[in-house]
Amino acid sequence: MSALRVEGLGVTIEGTTILTDISVYAAPGEWLGVIGPNGAGKSTLLHAACGVVGFTGQVLLGGDPLETLDRRACASRVALVPQTPVVPPGMSVVDYVLLGRTPHRSALGAESHNDRAVVVEVLRQLDLVRFARRLLTTLSGGERQRVFLARALAQQSAVVLLDEPTAALDIGHQVDVLHLVDQLRRELGLTIVSTLHDLTLAGRYPDTLVMLAEGRVVAVGAPREVLTPELIERHYGTPVRVLEDVSGLVVVPSRRLAAR
Repeated sequence: MSALRVEGLGVTIEGTTILTDISVYAAPGEWLGVIGPNGAGKSTLLHAACGVVGFTGQVLLGGDPLETLDRRACASRVALVPQTPVVPPGMSVVDYVLLGRTPHRSALGAESHNDRAVVVEVLRQLDLVRFARRLLTTLSGGERQRVFLARALAQQSAVVLLDEPTAALDIGHQVDVLHLVDQLRRELGLTIVSTLHDLTLAGRYPDTLVMLAEGRVVAVGAPREVLTPELIERHYGTPVRVLEDVSGLVVVPSRRLAAR
């Protein structure tokens, strides 16, 4: 059974078709990477997969249609870390991570002992205990990204959707965040679905890649099957070389010579 399965999915927003006939799936414990040029519909796919935007077709979580799940059941199966999370002003790290427990509480219920225990464990796993009382606004980009991931983990969902988790991070923090995601995926048995902008990183971490272009799936498979010079040039509009070293694929843009 797939942890997440999308079948014939379409999304139209304000009269504009964003996605058409998308069918992909992620097995339990798998990392599915979603790549494609700007405007391909990558973020919209993640938002549809957790019901943030309306869609046609079907989204199945653990074999059950998304629309049949109540709030608690849905929260136990899927969590979304958006590209630019909304951070309430004056919020500490621990209070922000506690927001991940909101779907598990009643409308007026305060956090329980179990909620606090879950948050403490997540902070420990992500090496954030020392930042627990710090304001989110005082943290570096890499530290904040770990806090955003911590909130999703506190939700205790089987599937975690990450929209550009390395956006605006330097290369060191990009690798740190993706390595942490991979480690947690293996330790906790999570299914990860992430959009990725950097094609070299996309070739090193996900098990499977799906390439979108103009709102449609144009390739699905192992990274070396999808990250080919032909597919990249066709859909990204620039020639590249794809090399391979001991740690994975390297996508190198070819330099364009100026016309004389």
